[in-house]
Amino acid sequence: MSSLMVLTNALLFLFDLVLLVLVLFLFVEKRKVRKEVSRLVDSESSVLELSESMERLIEEYRRVASKIQDDTSAKRDELMRTIQRADRLLMELVRRSDRFELAVESHEASRQTANQPVKSTAAQPRTGTERAGVQRQPARPITSVKPLEAKRASTKVSSGLAGRKVGLRGVRPFVAPADVREESASPTDEDEDMEKTKRLVIDLAKQGLSIETIAKSLRVPIGQVKLILDVHKSKKP
Repeated sequence: MSSLMVLTNALLFLFDLVLLVLVLFLFVEKRKVRKEVSRLVDSESSVLELSESMERLIEEYRRVASKIQDDTSAKRDELMRTIQRADRLLMELVRRSDRFELAVESHEASRQTANQPVKSTAAQPRTGTERAGVQRQPARPITSVKPLEAKRASTKVSSGLAGRKVGLRGVRPFVAPADVREESASPTDEDEDMEKTKRLVIDLAKQGLSIETIAKSLRVPIGQVKLILDVHKSKKP
């Protein structure tokens, strides 16, 4: 009987020991599970934070992309307007260039027409020199001399017979025949236009305008404007 009690006690002790070990194992596993759960919770929170940050980045990217698209559209529209304005200015420049070329051609044509001699079919009366057998030479205006020389030349007349030139001071001037006076009358319209053009070019140059601006405003070739200004500068003392 006593041996049975000892065996029973031994079995109970072993059962208690197994239970104790099992309880210790469960306790350890519980702590491991808690740690794993806490780690998973932390991971989940970090994942949530990461997802939120990703959403914020995506929103920022969308906002920046929309802004870039708007800026690109505005720049494209502005570029198109600039191109259209440049096209209009180019067409206007071409039209003005065409008008300027037409004006230059018409001016050249009018000058050539004015330079052509007018042939008259009416019979001209014979002067005394023609009746004497001397061929009368047409009078030519003085255009290639300086103003002082032209003034001096204008104060001298031909005596008619000996070809001597004397001054007007104290001498009775020589009176040419009527037909000679008619031919050597006032300068032609072309000379007057040239003198007006020279005066206008000099006045505009004194105002500080450039050669190109003067040529465009007066519709005169640039070379002619330069020549007029060079001659005017050479005449200055």
